[in-house]
Amino acid sequence: MRLPGITENILMDVKTKYPGYTHIALDVNDISAVEKPIENLGITITEGPVTLPDGGIMFFIRDPDKNAIEFHQNPS
Repeated sequence: MRLPGITENILMDVKTKYPGYTHIALDVNDISAVEKPIENLGITITEGPVTLPDGGIMFFIRDPDKNAIEFHQNPS
């Protein structure tokens, strides 16, 4: 949801917290196969890739409305 005068993600980036989902997560088989095309499109990776303690790998991008989108590869 975008409210007038708010340019950040209202669920993640503003001090007042509202109920709702903070991001969606997409399960992928090969994180590198997703990362390269995203970078080639000029989309900024805002966090990651991060290797998790269980061996999973994830990274985040933001859509034009500042919604966070996670790409997650499960451990092998």
